[in-house]
Amino acid sequence: MIAEARRSLSPPDTVEQVAVNCRTAGWGCLDCKRVLADNGGFASTLLQIGATGVVAPLWNVNDVTAAECARAFYAATWSATGEDDPPPVSAAEAVRSLRARYTQSATEAKTPGVDATLIAFQVFGHPRLRLDRG
Repeated sequence: MIAEARRSLSPPDTVEQVAVNCRTAGWGCLDCKRVLADNGGFASTLLQIGATGVVAPLWNVNDVTAAECARAFYAATWSATGEDDPPPVSAAEAVRSLRARYTQSATEAKTPGVDATLIAFQVFGHPRLRLDRG
């Protein structure tokens, strides 16, 4: 699938931003001794074929927590739709705020939705990347 995507996508048919909410999308090639933060795996491929940014987890994630992370991420990053909506933040700021929920006190209290999924996601791309509903 990835090799086919590389052949079939060419400017101006490129993807601009991608958020991947699955288990090991950000992993590098473990056989070739790449490190996890090496923009490896699916995230790297998306960047190589033209995505300006990818948000992906570096390890297996809890599906329920990941779904909540996705909702919170898009709520924080999409452009405002009404007068009372807060202004959108960058992709990196949205991920930073998700990571901030993972605290020692929250994990010790076994707060629902607080697990290592919150710190699994990484932004591959420019830290000031902003999304727009278009």
